[in-house]
Amino acid sequence: MFTTEESTELLQYIATNMVTKADLDESEKRVKSELRRELRKDINAGLQRVMDYTDKRVTQAEGKIIRLVRKEDEKVDKHVRATENSGAISHEESHRLLELGPFPKLKIA
Repeated sequence: MFTTEESTELLQYIATNMVTKADLDESEKRVKSELRRELRKDINAGLQRVMDYTDKRVTQAEGKIIRLVRKEDEKVDKHVRATENSGAISHEESHRLLELGPFPKLKIA
């Protein structure tokens, strides 16, 4: 067994070095805080990747839509010119119709 002096030293060591509820609570707070920080970073990184992907896809879709509309605008322009050439509409009417398109033509004097 232990002597009284050894028991006293052992009890003093335990009292000095034992983990208290307050110590555990503080450790739990630090761990939770670090986890929150790491989760926020991961979530923000994931959101940024989603936003980048979405921006890329929206830009691609816009480009495709503009190309399709330009193609259709060119077809309408050809029909307006053909109608003007056939004499069904005047040059002024043709010019006004061509100005209505989504991509107005430059006026050349």
